[in-house]
Amino acid sequence: MSNIVQKEIRKSIYDIKLIALSLCILLVIGLSLTKIVDKNAYNSNISSAKEVGAYLVTTRGINAILSVIQNSSVNMGIGVNVEIAAGQVVNPLNDFLDRFSWILLFSLISLGIQKLILILIETNILTVFLIIFGGLTIFGKIYIKYDNKIFIKLFLLFTFIRLSVPFMEISNSYIYDTMMKKELQTIQIKMVNMENELKTLLPTQNSDKKIEIEKEIKTLEIKREKLISKNSQGLIDKYKSSLFSSYSNFSEADKMKIEQINNEILKKQESLKKLNISLTTQFKVAITKIDTLSDIYFEEAYNAIFMFLLRSIFFPILFLYFFARSLKIISQEY
Repeated sequence: MSNIVQKEIRKSIYDIKLIALSLCILLVIGLSLTKIVDKNAYNSNISSAKEVGAYLVTTRGINAILSVIQNSSVNMGIGVNVEIAAGQVVNPLNDFLDRFSWILLFSLISLGIQKLILILIETNILTVFLIIFGGLTIFGKIYIKYDNKIFIKLFLLFTFIRLSVPFMEISNSYIYDTMMKKELQTIQIKMVNMENELKTLLPTQNSDKKIEIEKEIKTLEIKREKLISKNSQGLIDKYKSSLFSSYSNFSEADKMKIEQINNEILKKQESLKKLNISLTTQFKVAITKIDTLSDIYFEEAYNAIFMFLLRSIFFPILFLYFFARSLKIISQEY
């Protein structure tokens, strides 16, 4: 093959590369001016943030319900064994939920930073720089055969600043939608169902009734105390009356009233004992149910954690690396 033919081939290849470079520069400037990529990236970011936020709300809701059940088991005095069992089941799940919520919060912060970058890079100053350095690159290479790479390097630098995050957000969203979204939605439904099941375990009715009975007993005791104080001449009489139920110096009417109060107190104390047994049973059922649900939750939550870490950390870093690497190859080629 003659030198002339070789030169012609090299020139043709060079011209094709220049045309391709010019088209790419015009495409980048066009995308920057129209902001089509920015709008799609912004919408994807908002959608992802809403989904992560929903997970965070559900996780915090489950955490709050478990804390209420555990605190109720202590405050209601339903028995040491039940309290220990509640702690053994609820504490590990609560600790895990707390760490999971921090991962979700980190994902939300990551998406928030990406959103802020998307807003900042929409400024026209970056587009102006792209137009300037893109124009100088095309003009230099086509018209004055200027082979210094400074202009194309600056153009590629501003291309990375202007379009890397929007493209990263769109590609990340595509991977998420095609590979993870369906499974995460299924996990979210299971978590919401778990939250609803846990709500049914809250001992609200019985606990409210117990508090009400305890208040009634306290009121009756105060009423009895007033009657004893009215008929007692001193502290000794008052002490004897309370301790030995001695009401010999009381009027018949007051004796009857005190007797009625004592009977009512006994009845309410019996009701309270039965209620405590009911509460203990209820808490045992709740603890067993939580133990069963926690096994399901751990498995689902681990899958969700893995996918959220991919979505918020691994894929963005990987994409930015390959985007920067591709731009570096282009700069070396031209």
